[in-house]
Amino acid sequence: MGAMKIHSLKEAEAQAVRMLLGQKRLLVLGPLDLERAKIEQMMKKLKPSAIVFVDGGMIHKKKLKTDHKIFFLSVGDGDSVGVGLTPDIYLPAEKDLSDLAFVLKCLKKISPSEVIFLGFSGKKEERPDHFLFNIGEVERFAATTKIQVRLDQFIFIPPGKNQMKISGLFSLFTLAKTSVRLTGKVRYPLIRWTTLRPLSSLGLSNEASGRIVIETNKTLILYLAGEKIN
Repeated sequence: MGAMKIHSLKEAEAQAVRMLLGQKRLLVLGPLDLERAKIEQMMKKLKPSAIVFVDGGMIHKKKLKTDHKIFFLSVGDGDSVGVGLTPDIYLPAEKDLSDLAFVLKCLKKISPSEVIFLGFSGKKEERPDHFLFNIGEVERFAATTKIQVRLDQFIFIPPGKNQMKISGLFSLFTLAKTSVRLTGKVRYPLIRWTTLRPLSSLGLSNEASGRIVIETNKTLILYLAGEKIN
């Protein structure tokens, strides 16, 4: 696919939505360091129908072993891509949203069933403001689509009753006042409905050893401290 120089965000959005329409399981790769094993693990888990590279995330394309059935699309303004790399959809550098926020806006319009984002947080992140805004943007995306979304080691849990299997340390937090119940194989359960306030340490450092049940009336964010989730 040749590079397309698109200066209008409206045109770029229409183009991206048209190209991604019908794709239900998407892996979205960002610019930060990612081990090949992590990408392969998520590929096996998700079995994506499409992979979207967000600007500098294009560097991970060479790590992929995929067949022709998976659709590739790269999107960005080029400020973090390597030499000789050009996004398929070239966004203007001067805009009022990040490249990731643009991709999220497009994904909302195609109604995906599963999305995993990798390469948007990590120990080599030099811009904590970028990291915080990524959390905020994905939280709003999860709240709108009402699907469970993964962003690196963060799981965005939609309202309702959610079951998952976790082994090890985790924390729960929210960006808005939320009512929560937490039961199952967890060290510190919340048997009764409990109010969790934004970034409250009440949800800090819990531990699970199997299947847990999380009930919430708003989007909840679970942070995995390096442990596995199935």
